[in-house]
Amino acid sequence: GAAAPSGSSGAGGVLAISVGALSAEKNSAAGRKFLVLKQDPQFALIHGGLKSTPYASVLQNWVRACLNRTPDCEKGARALQPYTVGVATTDANGRAQTALPDGRYWVLGDAKVGDKRLMWHELVDLKGDRSVTLDLRNAQPVE
Repeated sequence: GAAAPSGSSGAGGVLAISVGALSAEKNSAAGRKFLVLKQDPQFALIHGGLKSTPYASVLQNWVRACLNRTPDCEKGARALQPYTVGVATTDANGRAQTALPDGRYWVLGDAKVGDKRLMWHELVDLKGDRSVTLDLRNAQPVE
């Protein structure tokens, strides 16, 4: 890719997402969907009527709702829609990318690793090209 001339404002770049080794299973990182949002998803979910509890963040509660197929899953998805600027789906190597204008974004996704469900809620300041690796170090437990 050609480098954007310095001094150009709001040029943007490519946000490259790669899912690191999560488990010994092969291809556990392929076909994962990650939402890229222009607003903190926690804010969007709370605004949409979801709540945190003493034992779980509003994000954990939303992912649990989707795992349990309760109405809060759909409610949360609708709340996130206006803030979603892209959906990045990983290829066979666990990599995905999306071109975005410069700015602050949140990458949101979850994965089953062994018998546990993990999630990512990663803040990324994009100025030009930027890559972010999602792995066990920055994952949060869902359950």
